[in-house]
Amino acid sequence: MMLEDSPTCKAKVSGVTSWEGHDKDGYIVLELESVDLERRHKEWLKAGASHSFDDYRAHITLAKNLDLNKAEAVVQEMDTYFKAHPTTIVFGEEVAVDRKD
Repeated sequence: MMLEDSPTCKAKVSGVTSWEGHDKDGYIVLELESVDLERRHKEWLKAGASHSFDDYRAHITLAKNLDLNKAEAVVQEMDTYFKAHPTTIVFGEEVAVDRKD
């Protein structure tokens, strides 16, 4: 289902890092800076959405289930690349899907 108010959002890639998730899995993420995504996140919360983290950090998950010690060299190489090559990502229309977990 296409959402009625589905604006495009721009995000600047600010780096690549690794996280240990709440599930204790290792993640590599593309960190994003975006007032558009932050605004959209607040709109979703106001509409009743929820999430399992204390604060919102815009990102794209690139990989999961990793040994973060072994992945550190890759994370550093990717982070160096994106810091040397400014990149903007444009997200298009949002689509809502009913999930049955």
